[in-house]
Formats: sequence, structure tokens, C-alpha cells
Amino acid sequence: MNVQPKTPIGEVRFLQVPLDNSYTDTLRFTDMPAQYSYFESLSGITIDGFTEIRTVDTDTIRVPVNSDELTRYNYMMFKNANYYDKWWFAFITGLEYVSPSMTLVTFEIDVMQSWQFEWLIRDCFVEREHTTTDIVGDAIIDEELETGDFVYSDADGDWNPSLTEMSIVIASSFTFDAGSGSFEDAKGGMYSNIYSGLHYSVFDTDTEGILALNNFLNEATKQNKSEGIASIFMCPKFVTNTFNAGSVAVSNLTANLPLTLDGYTPRCYKMYTFPYSFWVVTNNEGLTATLKVEFFENQKQLRLGCWGSGSASPVITMVPIGYKNQDVNYQEKMNVTNYPQCAYTIDTFKAWTAMHGEVYEIQQQQNLISAITASANTLLSLTSGSASGVLGGAYGVASSVNDARTALARKKAIETKADQVRGTGSGSANISMSIKGFNVYHYTVSREYAKIIDDFLWAYGYTVNEIKTPNLDSRKYWNFIKTQGCKLGGFLPFNDAAKIKSIFDHGITFWHVNDGVVQVGNYSFDNSPSVKGFREDVVGNGEEQEQAT
Repeated sequence: MNVQPKTPIGEVRFLQVPLDNSYTDTLRFTDMPAQYSYFESLSGITIDGFTEIRTVDTDTIRVPVNSDELTRYNYMMFKNANYYDKWWFAFITGLEYVSPSMTLVTFEIDVMQSWQFEWLIRDCFVEREHTTTDIVGDAIIDEELETGDFVYSDADGDWNPSLTEMSIVIASSFTFDAGSGSFEDAKGGMYSNIYSGLHYSVFDTDTEGILALNNFLNEATKQNKSEGIASIFMCPKFVTNTFNAGSVAVSNLTANLPLTLDGYTPRCYKMYTFPYSFWVVTNNEGLTATLKVEFFENQKQLRLGCWGSGSASPVITMVPIGYKNQDVNYQEKMNVTNYPQCAYTIDTFKAWTAMHGEVYEIQQQQNLISAITASANTLLSLTSGSASGVLGGAYGVASSVNDARTALARKKAIETKADQVRGTGSGSANISMSIKGFNVYHYTVSREYAKIIDDFLWAYGYTVNEIKTPNLDSRKYWNFIKTQGCKLGGFLPFNDAAKIKSIFDHGITFWHVNDGVVQVGNYSFDNSPSVKGFREDVVGNGEEQEQAT
């Protein structure tokens, strides 16, 4: 009779084991003696000298035990004394009553336990697993998990200095000394690496600053300099501090990374990476930039630099610092533009007086002299009896008086004329709300989703998508492995090898038996690797990470 090796002949044990033939879980032992010791320690029913002969292609045996006694057991191990000294492990898949003292047992060989020390897994495509380290940024492949709505909070940091503190700037062809009240022609120079022939006079936006600005305009008008004002505009104070120094203004922001996600503290450090935790920078004008924690040199800190250009059309540029292996990452820059151009007025009469006042006074004096002269000539003609002289003198007086009246009327018209409006007035709601500039927020998944995702990653590791040797022993309590196209080596039957490969491709958790103790499905243990945390905390000179991997 052709009897196969997987036939119980000799010792048979019926056990309760936390495994089933779905192969979602299996036990992992350091060696064969440890495997035997664990199963041997379990309570159950042992039958010695079992002699049932099972023919090929059958998976049932008749056991001299009442079926009620066997219902508490889901597993069996046995030997075939006619073959080599090997323990076989199997799932009990059915019990059938035969008699009060006989039960028909249906079983299925557990290929993972029966061949655990006879197969070798080779390099293959690993879809996901528990990695050897858990350093922020080491695992950034998208898990494609539902994240729900994001929550956010203001960044815990400060601009130095603030971008919302404004100044008013007059760009003109002259400079003004408020102490002496004198003006000088501007000398051209380089401003933020750009040549300009204008001078920039800076005023604060408080009462004192506005008073000084108005005095500037008045004096410029009085001294016939108002035509030399090119524009009046507003821009951040940190830029104007260096307006006439020829340099580029620089501001910095550092913000600390929150170590909780909406109040939830994750166990898996991948939760600090995108899309579960990330920075968002906005210019409050419709543009946003997503900055990922994992790409910063210091992962616990957001660093931004702001550059301001000193010109009549200010531009503020935000640039990440120490991001994506660049000290200054210009590829990720963002600008704030469209700072208000200010409308202003020039006193029309003062401007006319400054330009024509002296000429007007001379003309009026000439008109007066002409009138006096004409009057004298008229009187002389009267005494001499010259009629023509009288008429000529009278005409001269009338003409001079008329010229004077015309000049006075012109002066009156200019004096009552409305002030000249110059510049282009443009508003800014952002300045009104003190948000002109950049705002930084920290976004995370909500507390509920954070726990759901963290629990999943804790149980099933990270997406790897790499051709490599799977990690079977990188964690103390359990290791999850899922492959595509698993490859095995070793000496075992073809069908059993094919089944094991299929099990790996579907995903399986190896529960490590430590000192004879294992709790399948208990994810409460600290299953973290020895090397975990933020890169700057666990990696000094690079050697630690290399050793860990």
C-alpha cells in the first residue's frame, strides 16, 4: 500500500493553538527545539502508538476519542514512525461522530510550521513589512489610506522681524534734511542689486511718522520739488530698514513641529510625514506651498527665509531653509507682491507760488510803476493843455490797472483751486487685517484618523515596494510580510512550496515566540525597532543609521 509521509503513525497530539488555515498569522521560532518545546508545553490529548493507516490523497483519520472531547482542539501534531524523525503540524478542519469512542478527524497540513526550518525566502518584491528602523523620512511611500478632513494650527514660531509691520516710503529725485529743511539732488546707487537714481525716504505709520511725511510734502511743494516725487508706497518695515544701504533685507522664521496629531501621540514615526503631518505656507493672496517634515534638515523645526527687495514695487520672497538637501531651496520659493501705491495731494497754490510767485510779484510791481507813470503823464498833459497827452496818459493808467486786475484774478483762481492729486491709490484688505505677508500652519489628520492609521501601520508595517530579502525578525513580538511573486529556496515538496509562496503574497504576520510565550493578535506590546525617532535624534555621523539598516 502506498502510504504518504503525512500519515500519523506513532504519537499524535491534539492541541488548542491560536492559528487557523487562513494563514493570516503563524508562529516564528528561533530553531526546531524551540518549536517543539512550545507545542509540547501546550495541554491537550496525546495518543501514543497510533496505528491508523491512511492511504494516499486522504486527509482523515479515525481517532479513538469521543468527539465531544475533541471539539475544544483546533490543531494537531504527529509523527510517522515509518519515515524520518519529523513532526508534522496540521489544522483540524472537521470532526465527525463515528461512535461514542471513535471520531473521524479531518485535517490539513500547516505548511508554515511543518516546513519552517526547511525553506529559505529569497530576494523578491516586498510590498510591505516592518522595517528595521523607524526614522522619520526613511519610509515615505504613500500608504493610500483614507485620511479624512485635515485639522491645522498656527505655527509655534515668530518672524524676526514681523512682515506685517509697515512703513511708508517716498521715492523721489531728491533727499530731504528735516533738520535744516533743505533739499539735495539724489545720487543714484544699487538697491537690492538693482540700480536706481531715486532716493527712498522712509516714514513710520504712527502719528509722528505721518506728521513727518506731510511736512516732507509741504516743504517739497514750497521749494518747488514736488515734481521730483516719483511715487509713495508701503512695504514691510524690515525691508525699509535697509532701503538706502544697498543691501537685501532678510527675515527668518523658525517654527517647532508639534509632536502630537490633533492631540494624538503616534507610535509609528511615519505619522510625522506627509500626508499625516505637514507644513503649509500661504502668501494670503491665493498661493500655498506644502512643505514636508521629512525633507527638512532639522525635522523638528520649520525654517524659512524671507528676502525683501528695496524698490518702488516691493517683492518679498519666502524660501525654505535646509530643505530637500539644499541650504536655500529657491525651487520652492513664494512671493508676496502688490503692496499699496499711495495717493497724495500737492497744495496747488503753494506749488504755483513756488513756481510763479516771484515772477508774479515783479509783474505786479511793474504794473504799479506803469500806472503811476501813466498818471503822472496825464497830469502833466493837463497842465500843458495837450489833449492827446491826456488821452494817452489815461489809456496807460487804464491798461496798467487792467493788467493788475487780471493778475490778481489769476492768483485768486489758483488760490481757490483744489489740491493736485498724484499717485495711484490702491487698497489692501490684507494690510487692513494685518495679514499682508506669509502665514504658516501645521496640518495633520484628525485625532480619530490618526489613531486608525497609526494602528494599521503598527500592526502591518510600512509600504516598501522594493526588491529585497523580507524582514522576518526585525521586531521583537511580530513581523508582517507581504510580497509579490515570492521566491523560495530549500528542500520541500513543490505543492507545499507553491502554497507557502502564495501565503507570502497574500500577507502573513509572524508572531515571535519569546521564552516560550506568544500572544497572537495582541498589538499592545511595544514592537518598535531599536532605532527610531527623528533623524537628528538617532543619527549622529551616519554610522548609526548604516548599522541599523
